[in-house]
Amino acid sequence: TKNKAIVSTDDFQCYYIKRKPTIYVGKEIEFTKQEIIQKRTVLIKPALSVACFLFVITCLLNFAGIINLNNILYNPKVFAYISVDINPSLEIEIDGTGNVLKLVPLNEDAKVLVSKLEVTKTNVSMAIDKIINEVKKSNAISDTEKDCVLISSTLNSKERDHNEEFQREKEKLDIIIDSLKDSIQKSSNSSVYIVHADMEEREAARTEGMSTGRYVLYNTYKDLESDLSFE
Repeated sequence: TKNKAIVSTDDFQCYYIKRKPTIYVGKEIEFTKQEIIQKRTVLIKPALSVACFLFVITCLLNFAGIINLNNILYNPKVFAYISVDINPSLEIEIDGTGNVLKLVPLNEDAKVLVSKLEVTKTNVSMAIDKIINEVKKSNAISDTEKDCVLISSTLNSKERDHNEEFQREKEKLDIIIDSLKDSIQKSSNSSVYIVHADMEEREAARTEGMSTGRYVLYNTYKDLESDLSFE
């Protein structure tokens, strides 16, 4: 919880202790008696015993391969969606620290690409480096000629722009995107184009079966070119 944590010792005794910022679920720690929060009611001890028993059973099921404890303990909220169009077109779900939660292929080329990559929990800039290196192998990106990479960013929020929390999160996403752009330009001979979208545009792009970036560009320029297609 915010201020305290439940810990289980090797002999399956459970205690509440003061939570430090470095404590996360599943971490093995050392603590002293002074850190133990005194139990306030007689109901806490049996409740903790039950909780510890269930946790031990869960661990055994995890080791047996029946359940995936990692999916239970590590299930952070999607902070933002980043779509990448090179030739493969894919979407990257990231958490609030800029680490990759999931890669979602948006076309057939991307399905092949995603199957070759393992970038979960990797910083999105490093993940993009791996993606570009893999794409270079298929000659979709040239080492000599200038290519284009289209990036779109969508904050996972339906709040309005005047909301203070929305603005803070948007600034954080902008920093991640700027770092991502620098990383791409350093690792490849590519021009990087950035577009920003909201959740409504992302959902509309999914309905059309394309990336958010391509959808935003099409709607921006379709009135200027009568024969402009999604491709």
